[in-house]
Amino acid sequence: MNRPLLLSAAFLLVGASGCDYEFTGPDAAVAATVRVRVTGGLANSDFTYDVTTPGHVTGVECLSGCAFAPGDTLVLLTPAQQEAVLDAVNRSGLPTSGRPVDFGTECCDQLTFRVTYSSGREIRTFAGSIGTFPAPLRSLVETLQAAFRGAPPLILRQFSGLSGLSVDPLTLRGARVESDGALAVDVRYGGGCSTHDVDAVMWTDWAGVAPAEVGVALTHDDHDDACDALISRTLRFDLEPLRQSYAAVYSAGGGDVVLRLTVGGTGSAILVPYSF
Repeated sequence: MNRPLLLSAAFLLVGASGCDYEFTGPDAAVAATVRVRVTGGLANSDFTYDVTTPGHVTGVECLSGCAFAPGDTLVLLTPAQQEAVLDAVNRSGLPTSGRPVDFGTECCDQLTFRVTYSSGREIRTFAGSIGTFPAPLRSLVETLQAAFRGAPPLILRQFSGLSGLSVDPLTLRGARVESDGALAVDVRYGGGCSTHDVDAVMWTDWAGVAPAEVGVALTHDDHDDACDALISRTLRFDLEPLRQSYAAVYSAGGGDVVLRLTVGGTGSAILVPYSF
């Protein structure tokens, strides 16, 4: 079962280059909503969505550049994906100045974002185009946008492996990195009567080979689905956490890597090359 998205409502003073305002920091967890309005760009987009309890990405308003009705559930995040989004929020440095912070835009053809965090009476808002945001805020917006497009984050578990994660029967039929940088995997499993949670988990550390190689495992929780229909799905996962891990280890913003993709960390692997 999905758990509520829990976000911090405490404050922590942090410095920012060229700015003078406060930021949120992690403390006591409370239920909250992150609302994203996207406007502009070459397609003249104008739409709004929420990331909210219990791990839903929900359409709010679709005026142009979108294809949903208000109230549509666009994505159901797994518990592990909710935790990854929570981590992105807590690391982002949400402004707490009591007023919206507008970072401006770089160009008229770029998408602009207005992100509003709300929890009880606390409301924190920032806006601008992606290139104007400080790096943690930019990473948060990219994570939210990827989830909205159906590519929730890959899960980092390099130090805890697959402990505590379910690996119910699952067949991996193919995998590739798509043009937008998301990992796409083709899977098949039996079910049809329950929601199934499938995560892509980076569960090993980087191997010292050229190109760098890392283990990525698919985990699967079928929630005791007693039905036996054969379900085929293509799932997509945002690789931004992997890119951040690579940058931290190799002090490089990009490179050539190989994802050693398996089900549950065992059995035959599909090697997926990835350049970024």
